[in-house]
Amino acid sequence: MRNLKGSDHSKNIKNAMIRINRLSNSKKDSKLENQTHSIKTQQTRQALLNNFKSYLEQRDLTDKKLNEYMDNTTVRDFLKTRTESLSVKSAETVIRGFGALLNGLKETGVSISLEKETINTIVNEIKEDYKPIPPSEISKSFRDVDNVVNKLYEKSFDYGVLGQLLKESGLRHNEAISVLQSPHSHLINNTLHSIQGKGGFIYQEKTISNDLLSKIYEVKNIPNHKSFYNAINKIEENKNSHSFRYSYVKEQLQVKQNQGTSYKNALQEISKEINHHRISITKYYLNRC
Repeated sequence: MRNLKGSDHSKNIKNAMIRINRLSNSKKDSKLENQTHSIKTQQTRQALLNNFKSYLEQRDLTDKKLNEYMDNTTVRDFLKTRTESLSVKSAETVIRGFGALLNGLKETGVSISLEKETINTIVNEIKEDYKPIPPSEISKSFRDVDNVVNKLYEKSFDYGVLGQLLKESGLRHNEAISVLQSPHSHLINNTLHSIQGKGGFIYQEKTISNDLLSKIYEVKNIPNHKSFYNAINKIEENKNSHSFRYSYVKEQLQVKQNQGTSYKNALQEISKEINHHRISITKYYLNRC
């Protein structure tokens, strides 16, 4: 067993595509094709690998070959992140497709430590996550989001700004990072714009406070994903940057209903605000706030 060829992850993906397509085109690949009906085209296969590459880059995991990160823990977290906005059926298609892709690479002699049963486990976990549960049994939102932001400011100005941006905007972590990296590309006065979310969907314009606006331009050292996660987890255990998104949904629902907006209309408005293309996804969030 060997590593993928190439000096960086982009070259690793190129080598992986050569391997998997060669396998798919051989007479011995019928089993692989039966398992990967959802990723028959090169475009879809490469998209999955590029998604994995982006996931690793966001977490500063770039020191090793791409295949060396294809372990049980990393793949599980990647697939959970990649499928969080999908229906159960679509999520299962992506998960099994990625698993079959990795199995195909294994067949070509690439060293991958992911255990075969892990894919079934992830699918079962996704299905379990989507079961209706009472809100009291689980909470992915912060107990006190304002306290979390204040504590982050106590640690570092840059940490605090990132936390405040996540709280006010409801953006995902990587989307907020893009704003801090290129504020002139995403801000007109105090209006956020041209922010691309999952699936290429563009967020509707968002207004942020003048206080936050001035601070964004003062950020010098943007926290990396791991250190920001650790900082949050020290303030509220078992929470992460996505907890800001859950807290945003919870807070906005309360605000809108207090203003007289019906539950249905509030749900529709919040779905648009956080770039969900299905209301059912926002309801899923609310069930876990």
